[in-house]
Amino acid sequence: MSSYSPSSSLAAATAQPPPSTRSPRLRSKKTAVELFDDWLEATESRDAADVLGLLSSNITEGCTVEDLEQFFQRSRNTFTYPEMRVKDVFVAARDPDRAFMTMELAGEPQPGEQGVRDAYLAAIPYPIIREDGLWRMLLQFPVVGEGCLFVGSSSRVTPAPADSATPSP
Repeated sequence: MSSYSPSSSLAAATAQPPPSTRSPRLRSKKTAVELFDDWLEATESRDAADVLGLLSSNITEGCTVEDLEQFFQRSRNTFTYPEMRVKDVFVAARDPDRAFMTMELAGEPQPGEQGVRDAYLAAIPYPIIREDGLWRMLLQFPVVGEGCLFVGSSSRVTPAPADSATPSP
């Protein structure tokens, strides 16, 4: 029969696991930080090939570099971020190839509406997925039909005149 000793329980609770047990968690955070740093660099420079290369297959299977280049030309303020960094990485317990990153602002939010936007961008979780051994950004948007999320419907469809779309009395 073993006896309870507060000092032995404390030692067991604070003992560090062997390095081989700790490293997957540390590697995940380091890899996620590197992914996000690459993402910030690619989106800031608006390099369509690099951005597409950092996205998961749910986007890359339907989009081309040209689609993303056109998107960047139309949408000047998309994929702009405040100064923020990865705070934590949470890997799914049942699927080690899925995770999400939480962020924190590197400084104080700007005043006014921009500050609200900055705080929101830092507060939302950023899902990532490991595909072919690499972590990628997982954008999850509802897309109706086939094609690329970044190609607006206005660029492929000619709008009908307003008066033909509304029945007359």
